[in-house]
Amino acid sequence: MGQHLDDLDDRREIAVACAFILSATPAITGHAISSDEAVIAVPVDIAHVLAGSIWLGTLAIILIVGIGGAVKAPDTDSVGEKIATLVNAFSPIALVCGAIVVASGVATSLMHISPLSRLWRTTYGMTLVVKLALVSLLFTLGAWNWRRVRPNLGGDEGVQALRFSAKLELTASVLVLAVTAFLVALPLPD
Repeated sequence: MGQHLDDLDDRREIAVACAFILSATPAITGHAISSDEAVIAVPVDIAHVLAGSIWLGTLAIILIVGIGGAVKAPDTDSVGEKIATLVNAFSPIALVCGAIVVASGVATSLMHISPLSRLWRTTYGMTLVVKLALVSLLFTLGAWNWRRVRPNLGGDEGVQALRFSAKLELTASVLVLAVTAFLVALPLPD
């Protein structure tokens, strides 16, 4: 049993290292590293990608694995109670990650869009505006989940509402990532 736990710890450490490397890759291959403020831009970009990945990746795992696992788990708690426990454990992580995404996104935008008029005068800026609109939608859906759906979990209706709203939130996140893919391919405004 002890060796098995040691193996799990080793795997967890490897997974954490891989997650950090994958989160750092956009920063060290894109706009952040080429910025005049690379010393600041790279860690900010890493924080942005890592926090967004934790937030949306965990939400995807809850939707794809957690709800199905709660339905199949044999014990006395109702499915709604199991999901409520899962979501209530996730909510503080999502809130912290959301705050980091906003702070790092604002910091990155201010580094790349100066003066502010570049938002509407450049392709990069206009693409960023589209991303910000989609991020606003994403945060609105996340807030809806947190304020309206999460408190009503505990019964089957709450689980259905969570499935629906989490799918919407993840769909919005896919749109954000799609626009981000275009954004990172564009040259920074001069």
